[in-house]
Amino acid sequence: MRHATIFHVMALAVLLGASRDAQGIEITILAGDTGAKGIEELDYHAQATGLTHEIDILIPGPLPAVQNANLYVVALTGQPWAHDPLALGQFVHFNVAPGRINLRTNETVQIKTGIAAPLTELGNIICGPSVFEPFDPLHQPAIFTAGIVTDVGELSVQVSAAELNFQTDGPIICQALFQRLAPRAPQYGAQINYAGDRLEVYFDPAYTVTQGGIIFGTTSPSSGMEGELRAAQPGDLNGDGFVGQDDLNPILANWGLTVPPADELADRNKDGFVGQDDLNEVLSHWGEGSSPMILGAAAVVPEPPALWLATIAVIGLAATCRRTQGW
Repeated sequence: MRHATIFHVMALAVLLGASRDAQGIEITILAGDTGAKGIEELDYHAQATGLTHEIDILIPGPLPAVQNANLYVVALTGQPWAHDPLALGQFVHFNVAPGRINLRTNETVQIKTGIAAPLTELGNIICGPSVFEPFDPLHQPAIFTAGIVTDVGELSVQVSAAELNFQTDGPIICQALFQRLAPRAPQYGAQINYAGDRLEVYFDPAYTVTQGGIIFGTTSPSSGMEGELRAAQPGDLNGDGFVGQDDLNPILANWGLTVPPADELADRNKDGFVGQDDLNEVLSHWGEGSSPMILGAAAVVPEPPALWLATIAVIGLAATCRRTQGW
């Protein structure tokens, strides 16, 4: 079902200017109400260095979502890879360099949690262990949740252990959630694939300009429900964590072409054509990310206005050449 208000705080944070800054990409975590004592695990795999950083959030017992969010901020504060952690109600915001975020809710009995970031392209909802405990701590049938959030809104579904005849193997749970979630996902700018013990979520970046993310959770006391999100640097075509000349080149090389024969990498908005909208993404994020180093000194990156002039000149030259050669 769609809940109209659940991620509205995210949009408010963007309007307040909290969505992105020079420190990187803003990650938003939806902290849910916890129903039991446990340890939640948050992993960050840095794209630039290949290093994985792990923190544990100690949950002392049943907590309202706002208190859970504050525990995340405490755990994130002082981490060299997480910048400016802030809790706004049940939402936790912090900035990271491009990379992969993984969140595991171990035995904390959260019916709904989530991870989101701007311009998300890929996420996974993982139903981890081979079998989940089919009853919650109150001896009611356990509930399992999966969903997505994009600029369109939130789409989430649930299935109970009773509906599964208490066959709570991870792949069975994932399949049931897939059957309910996948048919409506395209309306929200996403495609969902069933892959055994996980749901693979592919987002159209045109629908995740503000936020794109995954929702997951369970009232089962078993460990294993996980969410994973790839936080990409907008405008970073070559995946080096920095927006610069190497990202501009594919767009110029494929300018004015349809896909195919143009390289899909240059078609940033996935409209089948390499043009102004694709160029705008690179230019609007020019110089962002972790700057590459040349001989121990920071690389000099042209300012966008100068780049605009150079780009226009190159495009004009290309157009002239094409007219001359009959393209």
